[in-house]
Amino acid sequence: DTNTTGGYIAATSTDTKLLTDTLRVDRAIDYTSENWWEIEEYEQDKFDVVIDCAVGQEAWSKSPHVLKSCRQGGRFVAVVLNEWHIAAIDHYYQIFGLLGPPLGRQLYNLVRWTTPYYRMYLGGDVDSTSLQRVLDMAFTKQEITAIVDPNSPHPFTTQGFRDAFNQHIARKGHGKIVIAID
Repeated sequence: DTNTTGGYIAATSTDTKLLTDTLRVDRAIDYTSENWWEIEEYEQDKFDVVIDCAVGQEAWSKSPHVLKSCRQGGRFVAVVLNEWHIAAIDHYYQIFGLLGPPLGRQLYNLVRWTTPYYRMYLGGDVDSTSLQRVLDMAFTKQEITAIVDPNSPHPFTTQGFRDAFNQHIARKGHGKIVIAID
């Protein structure tokens, strides 16, 4: 059974009800009780794409168990650099320690075929056609749903900002963490 996209979507969160009821994923995995890279079904029928929005290096190293190889079209898309928490950079040369591992994985794409293709996405320019397509999906066709964290909106106060920021840093948000401006 597949969703309306014609594909199979699995996602991880501690809020599996949000994933199944609101986002309508095919399988919601509570990562506190089940390891997505050890699910036998996914080891047998591997994914085409894994998008990592939270973990970094650890997810990349575990993805080959459930992700097709580069030769088979497997792609790992990293939205976080290497680790979630990034140390302060005091000297310009420290940037190499931060960017070295993900850039090394990008270069490694050129010489290997047995592991998934690694792509680092950290934002970038969006052309007007792509933006128009997304806006059309969101407003005209209503195919995109914005998920707001149940603890939001936070009040527009010092404590509200602290609560919102602490929730973000602790990675406890289940949707957009919002601060209300009245």
